[in-house]
Amino acid sequence: MPARHPRLLYAHRGAAVELPENTLPAFRRAAEIGVDAIETDVHLTADGHVLVSHDPSALRMTGVGVAWRDLTLDQARALDVGWGFVDRAGQRPHLGRGIRVCTLEEALRELPHLRFNVDLKVHTPSPVPTVLALLRRLGAEDRVTLASFHAR
Repeated sequence: MPARHPRLLYAHRGAAVELPENTLPAFRRAAEIGVDAIETDVHLTADGHVLVSHDPSALRMTGVGVAWRDLTLDQARALDVGWGFVDRAGQRPHLGRGIRVCTLEEALRELPHLRFNVDLKVHTPSPVPTVLALLRRLGAEDRVTLASFHAR
């Protein structure tokens, strides 16, 4: 009889059907509904923070066409990612509610019981040393899987 493998429920970008994707509220909601892991994506900010976002720019989620790598963390946090969530009625129910981007560190600290699958979206500059140092500092190596489309 073949060995049974445990089934894991992943939340792609958090509870992105209910809340703006890749945000702490979306991750918290995914944890509330009982997921085993969060799938997310990261980029580096101009000042070297590991920022959680699928896209290389803020355009789709904030309406501001600037690359995350060109913003400091403070500048990125000034943008409203609630803008990017559009419900089935075509409304933006989270606009102006203070939902901001988060860092990978914040997500890992806030949800220490969850596994994370982190897609390293950029390859220049490489986020690998920064992300590995963060995982080691937080002792999160055993609960984070790193992935990338870039072999380097």
